[in-house]
Amino acid sequence: MRVLIAALALVATPFVAGVSQGLGHDAAHCARRAEQHPGKDINKCDPAPAPAPGPSCAAMSGTTGTGSVTGLDYLDQVWSTLPDHCVEVSLDGVVVARGMTDATGRYRLSGLGSGNYTICEVSGWTVAWPTSAAACAGGLGWLTSVSDGMVSAGLDFAVHQ
Repeated sequence: MRVLIAALALVATPFVAGVSQGLGHDAAHCARRAEQHPGKDINKCDPAPAPAPGPSCAAMSGTTGTGSVTGLDYLDQVWSTLPDHCVEVSLDGVVVARGMTDATGRYRLSGLGSGNYTICEVSGWTVAWPTSAAACAGGLGWLTSVSDGMVSAGLDFAVHQ
């Protein structure tokens, strides 16, 4: 009986020690905790990667109409939103609007006239979503038609470093 107890103790010790040493949580758990407690460091979770610097993202609104595009920027597979990421809108290969995502990861670029636009996340991160083959320098982006006065919404990006 004592041998069985000793063997069980030897097997269980690494598991107990692992918990007490603070092994990390999985990404899904950390994402849920981060959403519940925004701005706080979550024990046993790696901090979210710092957003890419944005000085090269000079804000620029379109000047040809009253249409706009909106969306969110997410950290891929964790689905927490990313502030301070640059998004550009192009028409026929020419950038007509540019701006940063806000503190909640949202962007809205306006002043767009009627036309077929390409929307690109240009912060230097790898775009995992959308999977359409828009002509963006960083890879993938959105293609959308906008009419004067229209809001084209749901143009979200999922990115990773």
